[in-house]
Amino acid sequence: MHEITELYKAIDRGCIQSISAHFTYDACYFRPGYRPLKSREEIIAFYKRGRIIERGEHKVCQLVGDHFEIAVWGEFNGVSKSGQTLKEQFADFFEMRDGQVRNRRTFFARPAI
Repeated sequence: MHEITELYKAIDRGCIQSISAHFTYDACYFRPGYRPLKSREEIIAFYKRGRIIERGEHKVCQLVGDHFEIAVWGEFNGVSKSGQTLKEQFADFFEMRDGQVRNRRTFFARPAI
């Protein structure tokens, strides 16, 4: 599960090379408000150009799982590219393969329906 805390650190630092190393080549990322990202290449393009976040930090409050499936809930605090303060509770569910993320599903704790 160390891989996941390291992934969040890489995302917070904006280290594209490190983010890339955490995902399998055929990884999928499902995130509210975006079309599914269906390869490591699409995921990296999202972190380079599609993400609305300028900077911020993930705080992991709970992490449970094993070598194959991991669940996380936590808080994100940051600033958007437009200067808006961001404060969001989130949950992430990961499916792992050989120490890398094969699938990631993100959910946010706010009214949506």
